[in-house]
Amino acid sequence: MTTAIMMAGSSLGEHQKPQMKIDVEGTTHIVAPLTESLNLTCSLVPAAASDPKDKKADFKTITGVYIDLKKAGSDDEEADVAKMTISSPGNATLSGLLPRATIIEFDLSKGFIKVGVAEPDINHAGTYTCKVAGLNAADDPVTLTTHKTSVQHMTPEMGDIIEHIHGMKKEIQQQSTKLQQQSTKLADMEERFGHVETGTLSFYRPSNSFSASDTYRYNKLAAGRSYNMRYKDTTVAFSKPYTTPPSITWSVGFLYDGRTYLMYSVDLMSVSTKSFTLRVGVYHSAITDYMFDDLVLQWTSIPK
Repeated sequence: MTTAIMMAGSSLGEHQKPQMKIDVEGTTHIVAPLTESLNLTCSLVPAAASDPKDKKADFKTITGVYIDLKKAGSDDEEADVAKMTISSPGNATLSGLLPRATIIEFDLSKGFIKVGVAEPDINHAGTYTCKVAGLNAADDPVTLTTHKTSVQHMTPEMGDIIEHIHGMKKEIQQQSTKLQQQSTKLADMEERFGHVETGTLSFYRPSNSFSASDTYRYNKLAAGRSYNMRYKDTTVAFSKPYTTPPSITWSVGFLYDGRTYLMYSVDLMSVSTKSFTLRVGVYHSAITDYMFDDLVLQWTSIPK
């Protein structure tokens, strides 16, 4: 479980104080090259307690947020790890990053900045300080500073290396399990959505091949009109079952009508995971001039 150290400001405002959060994978020390990340957060938050007399620390405007580092064993002054300041009205400038450090998130209006360091080493060890600068109601400059927080560098011992290897094995196993689950899910999706079938249905001279006793009313025309149709139902079985009933589409691949008129209909009567049934109808009349000679339908089944 990841833990963090939060530093309250040494100078408190009536409503605000800065806090610093340092997270080195649940510790306050760097073990290079085993430590993978270092996260630093500086933010201005409402104070838990306040001094009513301390009016000058109330921010009217925030002009900068800083994370400073004095490197371990160095007599040099503090250097900016990350610095966010107003460069012009409405614009903020970010600068001063350490090697392999990046800005993860920032909001100058809230006095907030978060910096991440990948694979920290001895150059990232030292004493960190969080500062928030701005102007109070009287336009006087105000700077709030956290207590200093130390991050140490340690040489890895055998126990550290063994623990790191165990952690890597556990992470690899978790990633392998996740990858297997994703592969299984992808295979299921491919099986489901990649299952497309096609085919053709041919009909020849309905006057001879459609039974005169099989009729129904086709009533999907506008204005409530309908026609009495002689029909033939054809059921098609899929080459393999679908997970759920698919969508069925069809189109005319070939049509020959050597007569005076033509009237025919096509309806999807049913569809299941294993088959579907199409109904082809022709106008039911003693006059065969309304019937086609040859009709070929091309159908496709698509997963939903």
